[in-house]
Amino acid sequence: MLYARRAMARNRTRDGCSSKYRRVNRHPVSGRYLGRVPAGGKNHSTGTWSDERDAAIALDRAILHFELDEPLNFPAESRRLGPLSPDDLRREALHKGKAERNTSRYFGVRRVSRHERWTVDVWVGTKFVGIYCPGTEEDAAVIYDRIARNEGEVLRLNFPDRDLRPATVAQIRQELFVLRRAGRSGSKFRGVAWSTTWHRWKATVRLDGEERHLGYWEDARAAAPAHDRAALFLFGAATFRNLPRARVIPASIADLRAEAHALVKATTTSRYRGDRRRRGLRPRGAALARPRSPQLPGLVAAAAASFFHVEECVLRR
Repeated sequence: MLYARRAMARNRTRDGCSSKYRRVNRHPVSGRYLGRVPAGGKNHSTGTWSDERDAAIALDRAILHFELDEPLNFPAESRRLGPLSPDDLRREALHKGKAERNTSRYFGVRRVSRHERWTVDVWVGTKFVGIYCPGTEEDAAVIYDRIARNEGEVLRLNFPDRDLRPATVAQIRQELFVLRRAGRSGSKFRGVAWSTTWHRWKATVRLDGEERHLGYWEDARAAAPAHDRAALFLFGAATFRNLPRARVIPASIADLRAEAHALVKATTTSRYRGDRRRRGLRPRGAALARPRSPQLPGLVAAAAASFFHVEECVLRR
């Protein structure tokens, strides 16, 4: 295969694959035009261009950048655009080629028509990785730049001027999981979802492929530590935690359910199990002539007095 490509390159060169502009040549395989500028003891590439004229102008801008005493192919237009370094010219050529070949104008981003969303394609070491992005085209470009910065890539960046935090593929996937989880359940925490039946936040933990209920909580911030405490109790310190910096005490599933139930009862009208106030109706035990207990004022005392009266009758029998 290698010998065939070399033979093809020789044949194309003999047929006149070189450009009519100075220091601009046509690539024998891709058919694109590229220029090289000798400066500082080595040749600097100005990128590959689909148009011969664009390649010549890029070469002229590199000559102006190095302040070389050489003739220009397009003096007026090159001076109007201004000098540019070879790195910037290669980046500009990559952007232009990307816009010509793909539906996205950003590096490492393409649109999957079947799913109608953007995907990020990036090389991690020697492995090609694809990541679906639920956001916009620019969000996918930011994800690509963060992974590329983590891999040490500085040339093929979509936003080289932005101060983006580098991230691994695993970290990006975890962030996307949190976003998808928040979109489905209304919570950004793992194991926390809004219950439309009880109008509270439900905490769960997955054990042996099943979700185990950890009780209902007032808000998502209170339900997140419940998941962390159960995960620490079941799987140890190496497990995933919603709040890794918070100090929590491991607890069993039964203890967390009892704690959640106690908190729910503390916010209701009665602190006794099996007793509650129904709106719009007369309190239970209010029609009894038995006086209220001085230790239990108000409605709670009336309900407790009714309970004790029934219990006393049963014992007398």
